[in-house]
Amino acid sequence: MAENKIFVLQEKGSCGKSSTIKNIFFLLIEKYHNTMIINSLKIHPSSNDITAQIVINGLLIGIESQGDPNSILEQSLNIFAKANCNIIFCPARTSGMTKEWITSHSSKYKIHFHKQTIVEAKMRCWRKKQFESNFNVAEQLIKAAGL
Repeated sequence: MAENKIFVLQEKGSCGKSSTIKNIFFLLIEKYHNTMIINSLKIHPSSNDITAQIVINGLLIGIESQGDPNSILEQSLNIFAKANCNIIFCPARTSGMTKEWITSHSSKYKIHFHKQTIVEAKMRCWRKKQFESNFNVAEQLIKAAGL
């Protein structure tokens, strides 16, 4: 049986981690037309954050785009673990409670920490470059998960 995995996108606050995780959700839906969205899909209206469980080729995948200390990340991780998700994607800070919430699942999941790419803020067309970077990082995480 394949090992369960959590793919964590880490960095400080306000650097595009949540946007990158949201990209993963939409890229998977686009890539796998047979994707079944199940259970707890929530698109949070105030922030457009996503909490979802999807099935792709028999794999249960949990996706949480909130990774801040006062978010629902801890709750979502517990729900995903209880549902026996094979793969989980989420953002987190580099230290503190968000990282602790994730590492508390290390007995059931192999945890893969990935650093978020930050585009230099002084660069021309910064927003466009950061958007492109977030998209590329999302593709890298999908590939790392074997999807």
